[in-house]
Amino acid sequence: MNVVLDFFKYIIDLGVSVMMPIIITILGVVFGKKLSVSFKAGLTVGIGFIGINVMAGVMMGAITPVTEALVERYNFNLTATDIGWGIGSSIASGPVCFYCDHYYQYRDDYV
Repeated sequence: MNVVLDFFKYIIDLGVSVMMPIIITILGVVFGKKLSVSFKAGLTVGIGFIGINVMAGVMMGAITPVTEALVERYNFNLTATDIGWGIGSSIASGPVCFYCDHYYQYRDDYV
């Protein structure tokens, strides 16, 4: 039992950019898609997570010095930096747009 738990802990510790493609690939195969299609969908999800993390890192790198200057100059009591609605909306609506596009691209498989 510990071997199974250690395996899942190891996969989770690799991060979301590795864990989610594995999950998406397995789910695709379970739902009857070919392994190649499922693997491609998993890679797409992984690349998407890497892109979101890169953009969040770039945004934080640009915003952090400004936030620190505001705290120092105006004595603000800020404990967090907001990355804004742009990144948040892409995270929230990205999967919906992906699945809608995927459905219309492969709708003959579903009908």
